[in-house]
Amino acid sequence: LAGRAMLGYKPGELLPQFIRELHPPWAFEIVQKEGLPAATRDGYWKGETALLRRDGHEMPVSQVILTHLGPDGAVEFASTIIRDISDRKREEIARIEWANRYDAAIRASGQLLFDWNSFTGAITYAGDSESFLGFTMSELQGGLDRFRQLVHPADLDNFDLEIRRVTSTRDPFRLEFRVWRKDQREIVIAANGYFFLDRLGHFGRMVGFLADVTAQRAAQDELARGHDHLETRVAERTAELARAYAELKDRALQQEMIAVLGQRALGGVELPVLLAEAAKVVRTTLRIDYCSILELSPESRELRCLAEAGWPDPAMTRVASGCDSQSGYTLLVRCPVIMEDSYTETRFRVSDEAKKSGARSGVTVAIESGPEPIGVLAAF
Repeated sequence: LAGRAMLGYKPGELLPQFIRELHPPWAFEIVQKEGLPAATRDGYWKGETALLRRDGHEMPVSQVILTHLGPDGAVEFASTIIRDISDRKREEIARIEWANRYDAAIRASGQLLFDWNSFTGAITYAGDSESFLGFTMSELQGGLDRFRQLVHPADLDNFDLEIRRVTSTRDPFRLEFRVWRKDQREIVIAANGYFFLDRLGHFGRMVGFLADVTAQRAAQDELARGHDHLETRVAERTAELARAYAELKDRALQQEMIAVLGQRALGGVELPVLLAEAAKVVRTTLRIDYCSILELSPESRELRCLAEAGWPDPAMTRVASGCDSQSGYTLLVRCPVIMEDSYTETRFRVSDEAKKSGARSGVTVAIESGPEPIGVLAAF
């Protein structure tokens, strides 16, 4: 009865007569060419295959094949035990998709993630190391000793001092220092790292981010030199540099927020909580009133709000697709959409709820994952 229910058959309904009919062709090939020969040789075989449900859908399963011997010692017949692993496979796919999105976020931020074992000195990296330092991942192998070779000699003492401090205290690692890229160009790096317990309960692994802050520091230096200019140039030049520095400061804040979200993700925070924090971060760093993260429904008929920040209660939980909303229109044109004035907009319909909230302008961007967008980030 359990097997019938698993396959979608009703009690008393005839099952396929041959095992070949229960498996999709690729899975039966595994059973025939790998499973049965191994079970005949060793007495059992275990692997992952799939069954065909009554409705024709494939169901991933864990399968064990056992052979049973007759009085003469020869294989008389074989039996199989099968367990549905659909939930586990969905979780594996979700973890892989999340890992891919997180890797994409790291690369988009321009930062380099590091995972340092303070006991062994080993370091692993994630991100685009060639754009950041000019070195491939294999060229960065060698742990802390290899990374020290990149640190500017004038900054090496401070670097080693910080390493000794955090190794002793387990406090967060925060330091700015210069390093040499592969092309011999000098850049300034801001490093931020945090210790956490590993799977064995050891408090010796640190995960953090390396950010290139060369432009920010150059802007600061230029600002300092500007005070030495003639008085007739001070006001004009200071204003220019202040604007540039404000932009760079905003970018540094955004990078820091991405690093914090990355730390939260690595700490195993649930996705709904992480998305809610991300919405708040977007609202804060972009200095906007409202932010929403929307997911396209499987039927592509509407967008469902996964997280939001700033919207007055009760907030909208669903948004129409197509030209009935700015978010839906964004998925149609597959590019960022800027609305300058909600009262004069004609390309798409602005909802009454959005108008009541006071949202007058905003931007929406499609969230990509593979060949098709999966949702929209909206800021108003």
